[in-house]
Amino acid sequence: MNVCPIMVFPTYSTNTNYDYCKEGIMTLSPQVVYDNLSHLGEVDVVVGASYREQAYVVLTDEEISARWKEAICDRLNRVNQLQALSTVGPDESY
Repeated sequence: MNVCPIMVFPTYSTNTNYDYCKEGIMTLSPQVVYDNLSHLGEVDVVVGASYREQAYVVLTDEEISARWKEAICDRLNRVNQLQALSTVGPDESY
């Protein structure tokens, strides 16, 4: 049984490309999730957390192509590394 998650997350992207599951529940497309990840440094902590959750939902979806999953993983990893560099001071441990 394939259950589609309900996505009620805010989006930064102007790309409103939404997908619909068989049950008619709206989900974000991988493109929107990918675009949103590039704005993690520009949004507040709560919105950033929802963008990360969007990414994890897409990464665990069996119907999303490996190419999209790899692109989202790469972007999420890059953003995480940049965030770690900008939020940890020289005298702090991470």
